[in-house]
Amino acid sequence: MIDRCTIKAVPAVSHKEILKKLDEAKDFDPEQLRKLQHLKARIEVVCEAADLKKISDVLKELSKRG
Repeated sequence: MIDRCTIKAVPAVSHKEILKKLDEAKDFDPEQLRKLQHLKARIEVVCEAADLKKISDVLKELSKRG
């Protein structure tokens, strides 16, 4: 049973770095812009050990879809 779950997402690149890259880019390359949109997620879960396998499976499935 999962007692508590906290998910925090922040940009993988700092705001200052994003602005710098956007100022440098004369022609907007869609691939570079996609890289700037990546997020870094931190997941904290309070649960029983048996639930960790289920959580791991869900995260693996999500990464395959992405």
